[in-house]
Amino acid sequence: MNRSTNYGKFFRHPLTSLIQNPLLYPVQLYTIDKRLHFKLDREEQKMAHEDCIFCKIIDGDIPSAKVYEDDKVYAFLDISQVTKGHTLVIPKEHTKNIYETPPETAKELFSRIPVIANAIRDAYQPLGINLLNNNEPVAEQSVFHLHVHLIPRYGDGDGYTPNWITHTEDYTSDDLQAVAKAINEQIKH
Repeated sequence: MNRSTNYGKFFRHPLTSLIQNPLLYPVQLYTIDKRLHFKLDREEQKMAHEDCIFCKIIDGDIPSAKVYEDDKVYAFLDISQVTKGHTLVIPKEHTKNIYETPPETAKELFSRIPVIANAIRDAYQPLGINLLNNNEPVAEQSVFHLHVHLIPRYGDGDGYTPNWITHTEDYTSDDLQAVAKAINEQIKH
């Protein structure tokens, strides 16, 4: 892979496009709990697909260092290489994030994760691996095509530092049961 490839020239971030020209990437903006959300209709989803850097990688319009491919899933090295072997696994079907992903697409995507993770382990013998998926800008999603990061871990100072702040003392057992019940009531079968 040519290290001088500039992926930025192929990628127009939706928010950047909106700011530069609201007609270029039309979205309906609305707020919930003071957070910015995007709602795309079907025509806008098609436009998002046509402008999607990951769809262009799948189509071969943008080069990638391919790790795996079949009829449903494509995996390639993340150009940032947070750690050696940092791989992105994406469905070939364009879907914005986990919220909008059909169950069958998720099944196909996540069934490939162990295969690819084991290949990374066998190739580079990391001490462990992090699986990471970001959804929506507040969660640091920057490419709006569902993807899972496989980040091999080699020890302290390897380049990846997850940051957790626990709130154990803020929740009683009853609070936890109430939170669990609220989520469970929203599960649709």
